[in-house]
Amino acid sequence: MAENKKKCRQYNATYINYGFIPSATNVHLPMCLLCQQVFSNEAMKPSRQSGLVASYNIALLITKADLPFTVGESLVIPAIMEAISTVMQCDPAPVTKAIPLSNDSVARRIREMSTDTEEQLCLKLRGCTFSVQLDETTTADNNVLLMAYVRYVSGRDLVEDFLFGEYLATDTRGETIFAALTKRGHPGDEHHRLRHRWSASYVHCVLHRHNLVAKKLSPSLHQSLDVAVKAINKIKAHALNDRLFRQLCGENDDDELNQFTSTHWSFSISLISVSHGSIVL
Repeated sequence: MAENKKKCRQYNATYINYGFIPSATNVHLPMCLLCQQVFSNEAMKPSRQSGLVASYNIALLITKADLPFTVGESLVIPAIMEAISTVMQCDPAPVTKAIPLSNDSVARRIREMSTDTEEQLCLKLRGCTFSVQLDETTTADNNVLLMAYVRYVSGRDLVEDFLFGEYLATDTRGETIFAALTKRGHPGDEHHRLRHRWSASYVHCVLHRHNLVAKKLSPSLHQSLDVAVKAINKIKAHALNDRLFRQLCGENDDDELNQFTSTHWSFSISLISVSHGSIVL
């Protein structure tokens, strides 16, 4: 019986569209223009591309579900094997081998997608006018996290996107936040040049204006509001007080009070209405 001839896949001219050219040592093998790495003949199989796309899609699902990266090998691959062998009654090995879902592979896919998403967003922002909203918060381990959101016009739609999140080393003063913004991606002398040519319009958080209204509109109103705020925060700050207050509300068929901050003017009105029955402003 004649032996089967080994089939070698030939280099295709269309591979140049993806950044691959014929290798200098072997014209039948592709070489990457970026990393100068020569790939094997096995890497040119079209089925490898579908497996790679599936790997990216599954990594995205794992990220959206906030699952550990190891779930790809521990759960997804066994689930695919069970579905193929039970429903389709086929050998699942060729399919699962074509989908890399190791811990390192999933982590690498997520990093690449996040980098690509950031680059696409920055490319859009370079060609339009946008606004930036900054918000700093303290995490559970007492670190300060600065978050930046952007709003811009895309076509006929007004789009809001998350730009970046960065930890601040010390305080949250305006000088520190401004330094974190101008330093991001611009080290050294370029950072100082940006500080002098920075041109932007600033709008302070509107909630602080509401807070000023609550304090300056009426002394008696502010005093009543201050008493109510302290009472509610006293209840909500302790778990036992919160449970006892929840039980009291249930016995009296009353609504529970939310955690209060002294900046939301609309909530201040509803708070005083609950505390005093009714009030005329």
